Amino acid sequence: MYRKLTWQMVLCVALMLSSVADARADYWLGKTAWDAGRYAEGIEQWRRAAEKGDTLSMRQLGQVHKKGLGVVQDYVEAHMWFNLASSRGDAVALRERDALRGKMTSEQLALAQKRAREWGSSRKRLRVPPKLARKLKTGVPAGSSKAEAQRVMSRKLSKVAALVTKGDIIGLEKMLSARLVNVNVRDRDGRGWTGLMHAAEKGYVVMVPMLLEAGAGPNIRALNGATALFIAVRGRHPEIVGLLLEAGADLSIRGPRGINVMELAKSKRYTKILNMLQETERAKRDSKAFQQAKSSNTPQGYRKYLGAWCRRSEGKFCKEVRLRLDASMNSRISGKTFSGLNSRGHRQSYTFFPSGKLTGFLASAWTNSSCSGSWRITGGKINISCRSQWGKRHNISPELVGNTLVGSQRDEEGTWTFRLSVQLGKRPSEGTGNREEDTQTEDVGGEN
Repeated sequence: MYRKLTWQMVLCVALMLSSVADARADYWLGKTAWDAGRYAEGIEQWRRAAEKGDTLSMRQLGQVHKKGLGVVQDYVEAHMWFNLASSRGDAVALRERDALRGKMTSEQLALAQKRAREWGSSRKRLRVPPKLARKLKTGVPAGSSKAEAQRVMSRKLSKVAALVTKGDIIGLEKMLSARLVNVNVRDRDGRGWTGLMHAAEKGYVVMVPMLLEAGAGPNIRALNGATALFIAVRGRHPEIVGLLLEAGADLSIRGPRGINVMELAKSKRYTKILNMLQETERAKRDSKAFQQAKSSNTPQGYRKYLGAWCRRSEGKFCKEVRLRLDASMNSRISGKTFSGLNSRGHRQSYTFFPSGKLTGFLASAWTNSSCSGSWRITGGKINISCRSQWGKRHNISPELVGNTLVGSQRDEEGTWTFRLSVQLGKRPSEGTGNREEDTQTEDVGGEN
């Protein structure tokens, strides 16, 4: 009898491990195809892996349907996959499902739950006899009470930290593949440490990505307030610090004695780690400033970013911001006429054609003169080159302040300044010259 039971156990274990490995292989094939731009192939591989019970693939399918990446955006389908993944212990999918719930109607939620039930009932599962399930401890035995189910799960939860502490990479991979534990919150020891915290303390570079991929939160705090990042900095593990920073670890969380990771690295004089933390903090502030400039979409907003982030050193978005600045200024002056009185009381105007050509007009007490030439914007500066009807050329670089062209010009009698407002009227076309009639000041708002 015992020999028969032993062979049954071996056979079931082999079948289950084979299924888990096959599903995980399909997941990685899908991820490789997705990263290569073969979105349809990647989604198909994830569907195959999900059919075999892989929760990572279920979560990925939920993400693509939620955001409409490679498929039509469908909150019902996304909720179904997040629900299936969370029911198998995926904490990330659980948070995604709860966040998505607020964007759906009651009818959509009911339909999503119905689809999840139908998917679960139609899927073929490996059937394990109840007695054998108790022997293997691979899941909750059939017919168990709620209390028994919780005890089985608690036994599973207690193993993650033990495997990490022992450095058992193969055992940890098998447990995470089974997805029977919530490594994010529930897997804690007496100090409130998660498996990720133990891996960060030991400096296990291989285990940390495995736990993060499985959904371990880098910002979970122990009873004394320490996070995995705080523990990695204290243990002087720069590789672990880099992995946690890439996973979105928060630098502002204060740990034991009320200090954060930046203050800890400074006090310990961990120069390499401190530089990593400072660079990450700078990158976050850089990205935030870029988003603010991008949302404003005004020359003033882009110049503010360039002054703060591109003067002493070249920030990550400096090149893009310069291009956006030129494009923003171009859209504000191309195809428009600017006209007004200069400091001498004479009317002056410039017309900027989309082709880069330009015409100018200047009235004086004695005569009216016109010029023609070209204009361009480089590095946020307007460059005008115009030759008068008498062959005299002048080059000026006025500034665009809101919707007003401000600059100065010089001739034999001296220097004068001008403030020319954009005019509202028929869009100027090349060949019509620079006409002053039938125009009025345009009130288009913009920056001041």
